[in-house]
Amino acid sequence: MKYYFTQVNRLSILKPYRNQYLDSLSESQELFLEIQIREGEYYLIKNDDDRSIGYIIFNGKILLEYFHEDDHETILILQKVIQSFSLESCYCKSYDNLLRNTALSIGITANIIGFSFRNYKSQNIKNAQDEISNRFANKNDFDYIWKINEEVFETKDELTDYIDDKKVIIFSKDRKVIGFGIFSPSVVGKLEHDIGMLVAKEFRRKGYATYILKFLADHCLENGWIPTAGCAVDNIGSKKTIIKIGFQNIFPLLEIKF
Repeated sequence: MKYYFTQVNRLSILKPYRNQYLDSLSESQELFLEIQIREGEYYLIKNDDDRSIGYIIFNGKILLEYFHEDDHETILILQKVIQSFSLESCYCKSYDNLLRNTALSIGITANIIGFSFRNYKSQNIKNAQDEISNRFANKNDFDYIWKINEEVFETKDELTDYIDDKKVIIFSKDRKVIGFGIFSPSVVGKLEHDIGMLVAKEFRRKGYATYILKFLADHCLENGWIPTAGCAVDNIGSKKTIIKIGFQNIFPLLEIKF
């Protein structure tokens, strides 16, 4: 059987197959990957009968999603994908069984680059932070948020969109902004919302990160959403805080090099 790849110009064209893929996962999509997917390249996988059997998404030299219906040829198809597009690695959720198993069978190395946190259970944490106030950010907060931003937002346009969509919450104490929290659906139309936060340097190590992150997770529950979170493998502080507030399950994010 021969396989071909046909490029499409919109992610929505992959929706039927992508819905199958997302539904096949035991856990929800990771926002870190979804952001890269939005800027990626999209291809349908076709067999020699010109029938579409799945799709691939990659960004640069990194494979992000790989899904198809032909279980018997999965290694052959992935090898052809890597060769055809000169891919060097893939980012793989540990619960993405098809990509994980296939990539590991032909990959050279595999490393953990991050963690996904799921199954939040709100905890009764003793935290004397009743004097902290919160509100949705507005355009007047833009300059300060951008000033203390540490790669939470990659571009000014992204920050503007978050503020306009009321996905940024400002936290203050004694009329001083101590940090901000953000939340966003991992996949548009899904209940899962990824949460994140940043505390200004002068207010760190005071328990504010725990307070803000717990507030965001509970805010998601109050709105009928499912809170999720993620962090880089070397961000030990964030990992401890995310676990502390009540996330029960942790899943590695892998980089598998070909």
